[in-house]
Amino acid sequence: MDTQLTSPAVMPSHGWWRYLNPGPFNLKEHTFVVIMASTASNVATGMEVIAALDLFYNLRLNAAVAIFQIFATQMLGYGIAGILRTFLVYPTYAFYPSYISVVNLLQSLHWGGALNAKKRKFFWIVFAAIFFWEWIPQYPFPWLTAISIICLADNGRHDFVRNLFGAGSSNEGIGLGSVALSWTLVFDVLLSGTLRAYTAQGTPLVWPLQTQINSFIGMWLGYIVLTTTYYSNIFNGRNLPFMSTALFGADGSTYNQTAVITPDYHLNKTALTTVGLPRYTTTYAVSQLCYNLSLGAAVTSLFLWHWPELKAAFGGMQFLKGGQEINDPHYREMKKYPAALDGGSQVILFILSFAVFGASGNAIEFPFWWGNPENVSVDHCKATSD
Repeated sequence: MDTQLTSPAVMPSHGWWRYLNPGPFNLKEHTFVVIMASTASNVATGMEVIAALDLFYNLRLNAAVAIFQIFATQMLGYGIAGILRTFLVYPTYAFYPSYISVVNLLQSLHWGGALNAKKRKFFWIVFAAIFFWEWIPQYPFPWLTAISIICLADNGRHDFVRNLFGAGSSNEGIGLGSVALSWTLVFDVLLSGTLRAYTAQGTPLVWPLQTQINSFIGMWLGYIVLTTTYYSNIFNGRNLPFMSTALFGADGSTYNQTAVITPDYHLNKTALTTVGLPRYTTTYAVSQLCYNLSLGAAVTSLFLWHWPELKAAFGGMQFLKGGQEINDPHYREMKKYPAALDGGSQVILFILSFAVFGASGNAIEFPFWWGNPENVSVDHCKATSD
């Protein structure tokens, strides 16, 4: 049973307040709050492009253009998800482990019973412990964030030890054998930190065992591959830092990308011949290589192992048709609510979002083949050939 947690203690429910707080604070309302808060807490990828334009090229988009561009890119994603919801959301096999812990927490906070009471007590104990502990490694004693006994014993005498075992600060090393006493660092490393090319899979608390094993195998391969390629002087990268995402020139200094870009943001091929091609560090080049290979592997795996599902979904454009029989208890319960939009409307919104994105994109003066805003407008495949 839903215990109907009340909210008048936080927000009044009398007078005009009743329009904001018309009744008890229940599980459904709490879920909506979590969805909105979690959505707002993540930065849209389109915002990274706009920030990179300002940071690296001193290009500040008009506020309206930037807003419409971010809105359009977000709607493209939501549009695709809506169009494909008949086999990405509704069926039982559409299982997303990262949300199981959130659902379990919300149910424990609202449902009665002895087991849920124990879960709530455990949650508040852990919450309080983490809240008070995280102040210690984050501010007065940052040394506790990551401890490497081997680095302490070496005391900075050997670069190899720092590169392999260091991880206390950004791009210090790949952190083999380091002990982290801050959950912030643990989560960052596993989500998108030191070995971001291999472990960007989300919180480790809810991973299935198979995913954890695959991730840890990838981490160990990362230790071996990154160290071996760097000290084997792959891409002639020994004169560059061990870890960095910056661009470097032939002499190892920071690459002067303004020298090879014209005032209208086109590539100056004559200047490029003089300045030379930009260079990645070996570890960053390998991580980008593995990242791109993983995308191809994901698509290949999808066709090899899930061809029947793809054929059933896309054959005859079934994913646009409603009224399909889906054997899922949650889907049957949700059928009592009207659908937000049908397939045709989703397609129309997708096309409109794409059109808005294309129109707002004209405000950016870069040529249409331009790629990553964090890097110079040069073919990325050539960036490591020097």
